[in-house]
Amino acid sequence: MAYSILPLANIKRNPIWEVTRQKQAVSNSGLDEPIWSFRPDFGSALSGPGVDVMFDNLFPSVGNRAKRGQCQALMSALLALAQAVNCSQLKGANCGFLHERSTSRTGTPRRYKVCDFSTTQFTKALDALVSLDFVECWKGFKGKHSVRGVTSLWLPSKSFGLWLNENFKSLRVMSLCQSHETIILKDDNKRLQEYDDDDTVKAMRERVEAGNSLRSSFSWSYVPMINAQSYLEGNERHGILSSSLRCYRVFNGDFRSGGRFYCGAQGLRQSERATITVDGKPTIELDYKSLHPRLIYNLEGIEAPEDCYASAKRSRALTKLVSLLSINCTSFSQAHRALMRETKLSSDEAREHLKSYSEEHAIISHRFFAAGWKRLQYLDSQIVDAVLTKTAARLIPILPVHDSFVISTEHAYWVMALAAESYSELTGFSTVIDWESVPDVQHILDKWPDLSGF
Repeated sequence: MAYSILPLANIKRNPIWEVTRQKQAVSNSGLDEPIWSFRPDFGSALSGPGVDVMFDNLFPSVGNRAKRGQCQALMSALLALAQAVNCSQLKGANCGFLHERSTSRTGTPRRYKVCDFSTTQFTKALDALVSLDFVECWKGFKGKHSVRGVTSLWLPSKSFGLWLNENFKSLRVMSLCQSHETIILKDDNKRLQEYDDDDTVKAMRERVEAGNSLRSSFSWSYVPMINAQSYLEGNERHGILSSSLRCYRVFNGDFRSGGRFYCGAQGLRQSERATITVDGKPTIELDYKSLHPRLIYNLEGIEAPEDCYASAKRSRALTKLVSLLSINCTSFSQAHRALMRETKLSSDEAREHLKSYSEEHAIISHRFFAAGWKRLQYLDSQIVDAVLTKTAARLIPILPVHDSFVISTEHAYWVMALAAESYSELTGFSTVIDWESVPDVQHILDKWPDLSGF
């Protein structure tokens, strides 16, 4: 059963928990399946009569002063669990959400505040749901390969799935906050940072919010997949909620590092994105071909090959993965471990692919294994920002998916030319725009800087 009223969570593969569970040799079924995770949206919650009854039973003695916050925390936790159930069913794999198990209080800058509860109250809500056997906690830990620690993963149980099915018709999703910050700044430990609202930041925010408003004024829908091969029975279309179309930009350390656009709808499979319609009109996904290695060539003042992922030694999909790891990992050994994990290649095979890719692109290989993701993501986010700004001026809605664009087919050629123009304005070089379907390994790039567990 797919729950169409739920916002789409911005899910990502979680390789660290996949590796951890395999090392633990846990006897749970589905151990070899991929594990997906997301961060809860504390600004949204699940409400309804069943939630009210649950709160009264779980927190009968909470004081009036704390009641509002604790109730919101429970409602938010239930929404996160419901989203995890939905993702698990659509992905056919384990899906949960990340939340630190610690009950210590951590301050959140006021600009990011979206609810009236603390992280401590959210943890108390989860503990109460554990007592109902509604959620399972895979406790986080610190280790030699994870200096920042591995965050606890919370997964819905079968009991919660039964409760959700019984109560779903009477449940609704509500917002706990009038507005959400769309310009996010994090430090190297992923902690939210305060910053000054200078003219540059204000202009960025205005552009993001203008795009969000435009996307929300159109009707978006797609056909969910129930596994990697099959769509929902009868190709039943599900609407994409405006909250799932709402983009925000995430910067890392400063406003010249990272800056990519994110939204819940980016969690759709590539095959699901291929079914998206806008006001009933079909769409196509335009993609910059081999963008990051192309940017490196151009930053060196060199014209790039037409396809930096083309190779006589390996498939394009494998070459793309090798390239992403070479460019974004901090060392050869980190890339080597990650490549073995993602492909099941032997140690010698993985080492040879990394070395041969460096040889194929020797002229830029000095840029490899140097954690280049911050700078490159900033550049690609600037290109995307330019495309979204120009299309918004023409009232053309676009769903950005990192460095690609889901766009109505009627505007495809115009947007393709615009995307090429925006790239040229930033780099001084030409680019290649692709709309062919290629194997999606973007989830690898989504993990930066989370590959410390490899």
